[in-house]
Amino acid sequence: MATYITRLDADGGGLRLAVKDLIDIQGLPTTAGSRAVADQAEPAAADAPCLAGARASGAVITGKTNLNELAFGASGRNEHYGTPVNPLDPARLPGGSSSGSAVAVATGDADVAYGSDTGGSIRVPAAYSGITGL
Repeated sequence: MATYITRLDADGGGLRLAVKDLIDIQGLPTTAGSRAVADQAEPAAADAPCLAGARASGAVITGKTNLNELAFGASGRNEHYGTPVNPLDPARLPGGSSSGSAVAVATGDADVAYGSDTGGSIRVPAAYSGITGL
Protein backbone atom coordinates (compact mmCIF):
# COMPACT_ATOMS: atom_id res chain seq x y z
CA MET A 1 0.00 0.00 0.00
CA ALA A 2 1.40 3.39 -0.98
CA THR A 3 -0.35 5.49 1.66
CA TYR A 4 2.90 6.97 2.96
CA ILE A 5 5.99 8.33 1.25
CA THR A 6 7.75 8.28 4.63
CA ARG A 7 6.35 6.26 7.54
CA LEU A 8 7.29 7.20 11.11
CA ASP A 9 7.02 5.37 14.41
CA ALA A 10 3.79 6.72 15.90
CA ASP A 11 4.27 5.49 19.45
CA GLY A 12 3.61 8.02 22.17
CA GLY A 13 -0.05 7.89 23.04
CA GLY A 14 -1.12 11.18 21.47
CA LEU A 15 -3.50 11.85 18.62
CA ARG A 16 -2.01 10.17 15.53
CA LEU A 17 -1.58 12.74 12.74
CA ALA A 18 -0.70 11.90 9.12
CA VAL A 19 0.81 14.80 7.16
CA LYS A 20 0.59 15.38 3.40
CA ASP A 21 4.05 15.57 1.87
CA LEU A 22 3.59 19.26 1.04
CA ILE A 23 3.93 20.23 4.69
CA ASP A 24 7.34 20.46 6.36
CA ILE A 25 8.23 18.05 9.15
CA GLN A 26 11.47 18.93 10.88
CA GLY A 27 14.28 16.62 9.81
CA LEU A 28 12.50 15.18 6.76
CA PRO A 29 12.59 16.33 3.13
CA THR A 30 9.35 17.58 1.59
CA THR A 31 9.00 16.00 -1.85
CA ALA A 32 5.50 16.99 -3.02
CA GLY A 33 5.26 13.43 -4.34
CA SER A 34 7.88 14.18 -7.00
CA ARG A 35 11.16 12.33 -7.58
CA ALA A 36 12.60 15.47 -9.21
CA VAL A 37 11.86 17.48 -6.07
CA ALA A 38 13.02 14.61 -3.83
CA ASP A 39 16.40 14.53 -5.58
CA GLN A 40 16.98 18.15 -4.54
CA ALA A 41 15.10 18.28 -1.23
CA GLU A 42 16.93 18.96 2.03
CA PRO A 43 15.51 17.96 5.40
CA ALA A 44 13.22 20.68 6.77
CA ALA A 45 14.88 22.88 9.40
CA ALA A 46 11.61 23.21 11.34
CA ASP A 47 8.02 22.02 11.38
CA ALA A 48 5.53 24.06 9.38
CA PRO A 49 3.58 26.38 11.73
CA CYS A 50 0.39 24.27 11.44
CA LEU A 51 2.32 21.18 12.40
CA ALA A 52 4.23 22.85 15.22
CA GLY A 53 0.92 23.69 16.90
CA ALA A 54 -0.37 20.16 16.55
CA ARG A 55 2.85 18.67 17.88
CA ALA A 56 2.83 21.12 20.82
CA SER A 57 -0.67 19.82 21.60
CA GLY A 58 0.63 16.25 21.82
CA ALA A 59 -0.01 14.95 18.30
CA VAL A 60 2.19 12.06 17.19
CA ILE A 61 3.19 12.21 13.51
CA THR A 62 2.60 8.94 11.64
CA GLY A 63 4.46 10.07 8.51
CA LYS A 64 4.36 11.97 5.24
CA THR A 65 1.44 10.86 3.09
CA ASN A 66 1.33 10.31 -0.62
CA LEU A 67 -0.36 12.65 -3.10
CA ASN A 68 -0.72 13.35 -6.79
CA GLU A 69 2.69 14.57 -7.93
CA LEU A 70 3.02 18.28 -7.09
CA ALA A 71 -0.59 18.11 -5.82
CA PHE A 72 -1.70 18.37 -9.44
CA GLY A 73 -4.61 16.04 -10.05
CA ALA A 74 -7.82 14.59 -8.72
CA SER A 75 -7.12 10.86 -9.13
CA GLY A 76 -4.70 10.19 -6.26
CA ARG A 77 -2.31 8.41 -8.63
CA ASN A 78 1.42 8.84 -8.17
CA GLU A 79 3.70 7.14 -10.68
CA HIS A 80 6.75 7.62 -8.45
CA TYR A 81 5.48 6.46 -5.06
CA GLY A 82 2.51 4.32 -6.04
CA THR A 83 -1.19 4.96 -5.59
CA PRO A 84 -2.85 4.65 -2.17
CA VAL A 85 -5.43 1.88 -2.13
CA ASN A 86 -9.04 2.97 -1.82
CA PRO A 87 -10.20 1.27 1.39
CA LEU A 88 -13.81 0.97 0.21
CA ASP A 89 -12.96 -0.66 -3.12
CA PRO A 90 -9.35 -1.44 -4.09
CA ALA A 91 -10.38 -1.47 -7.77
CA ARG A 92 -11.27 2.24 -7.57
CA LEU A 93 -9.04 5.31 -7.29
CA PRO A 94 -8.61 7.04 -3.90
CA GLY A 95 -9.16 10.55 -5.28
CA GLY A 96 -6.64 13.33 -4.96
CA SER A 97 -4.57 15.16 -4.36
CA SER A 98 -4.58 14.41 -0.61
CA SER A 99 -5.13 10.70 -1.30
CA GLY A 100 -2.63 9.38 1.23
CA SER A 101 -4.03 11.57 3.99
CA ALA A 102 -7.59 10.34 3.41
CA VAL A 103 -6.55 6.70 3.14
CA ALA A 104 -4.45 6.93 6.33
CA VAL A 105 -7.53 8.05 8.30
CA ALA A 106 -9.98 5.72 6.57
CA THR A 107 -7.81 2.66 7.27
CA GLY A 108 -7.12 3.62 10.88
CA ASP A 109 -3.41 4.34 10.38
CA ALA A 110 -4.05 7.86 11.70
CA ASP A 111 -6.74 9.54 13.77
CA VAL A 112 -6.61 12.73 11.70
CA ALA A 113 -4.59 14.00 8.76
CA TYR A 114 -3.38 17.23 7.26
CA GLY A 115 -3.84 17.83 3.56
CA SER A 116 -4.26 20.80 1.28
CA ASP A 117 -7.37 21.79 -0.63
CA THR A 118 -7.19 24.09 -3.62
CA GLY A 119 -10.02 22.64 -5.67
CA GLY A 120 -11.34 19.75 -3.61
CA SER A 121 -8.05 18.03 -2.82
CA ILE A 122 -9.15 17.10 0.70
CA ARG A 123 -12.87 16.75 0.11
CA VAL A 124 -12.65 14.47 -2.95
CA PRO A 125 -10.39 11.76 -1.46
CA ALA A 126 -12.29 11.94 1.82
CA ALA A 127 -15.54 11.29 -0.02
CA TYR A 128 -13.95 8.48 -2.07
CA SER A 129 -12.74 6.88 1.19
CA GLY A 130 -15.96 7.26 3.19
CA ILE A 131 -14.69 9.87 5.68
CA THR A 132 -15.19 13.59 6.18
CA GLY A 133 -12.68 16.17 4.99
CA LEU A 134 -12.67 19.83 5.91
